[in-house]
Parts: sequence; structure tokens; C-alpha cells
Amino acid sequence: MPLLADDFHLVVPSMPGFAFSTPVVGSGWTMDRVARVYDVLMRRLGYDSYGAHGSDGGAMVGRELAVLDPDGFLGAHVLQLFSFPSGDPAEFEAFGPVPTPRPARFATTTPSSTRRGRQWSATAASVSRSSRTTSGPSDRSPSATTPESRTGAEFDRGGHFAVLEVPELVARDLRAFFG
Repeated sequence: MPLLADDFHLVVPSMPGFAFSTPVVGSGWTMDRVARVYDVLMRRLGYDSYGAHGSDGGAMVGRELAVLDPDGFLGAHVLQLFSFPSGDPAEFEAFGPVPTPRPARFATTTPSSTRRGRQWSATAASVSRSSRTTSGPSDRSPSATTPESRTGAEFDRGGHFAVLEVPELVARDLRAFFG
């Protein structure tokens, strides 16, 4: 964070029920609800516009903010993209035929599945910036809830904990994304 403190106002909330937050009371704390709470938080802190950056749970909240696309939301920069199937079989067509309904091993690969795996990894390293709006929380079809990816980056080093492993690369990418 020190690498970004001169360029951005940093607001680093803990997700409800995690880290420095108090224990949650009641149920229903979905990523969508957390995103809405974060938007309210930013408004109450006096921000007319803001962006989000996240990894792990923060990436899921960032995606939900991009889906919500509130006024003044500049975009979500995420270190992982999570995709949850809607149940429509067509969304799996890009992966090709499944060789068997019961794999004999946990880790079987073929040259074509390896290529698809690399493409998936490149997607997971993408950043996402929303330019879509939805008609509301009830409109949760895949096309209405998938923010448009505007830029992507893949780095030769760093991994799951990129902010700790290569903070200078993440900071540079955040400056480029929001700059």
C-alpha cells in the first residue's frame, strides 16, 4: 500500500465477518450485499467516484461492484476472475467435449486441454472494468451479470499473493488502470 499512497486515497475495509470486522449478525452476507455495503461506505466517506481492487474475496466483491455499476464507479481491478456457471450447457462449449463423465485420474491432461488451461490462466490474470449496467438485482442472467473486460495483463512473476510477491508490478498496473 505504501507504493500507492501518494497516488490514491486508500480505503481498505475488512469484509464483514473477516479480518478486523466485527462478527456478522444474521445471514445473507453475499458478495452482492458486501458490494452494496462498500458502495454505501464510499458515499458516506464523501467519495463521488471510486474504483475497487481485490484478490480472493475482494475480487468477488469487485466483480459484484462492476455488475452493480453504481454512479461514479470507475471500475474493478481484480487479480482473479471467478466464474460461476448459470446452468446453461452452451457456456461450456468453448472447452470442447469432455472425454469421459468419470475421469480415471484427478490430473489428466491432453495437449488441447493444456492450451485451454493456459487460456484460462491468462483470463484469471485479467483486470476487469465495467461499462455495463443492469436493470437491477433480479436481472442475474449471465449476459447481464458479466462485466465487460477492458484490459488484461499477464506477468512473468508473482502468483496468488501478487500484492505481497510483486507489489511494484501490481502498483504499476493499478496506476495504468485507474490513471
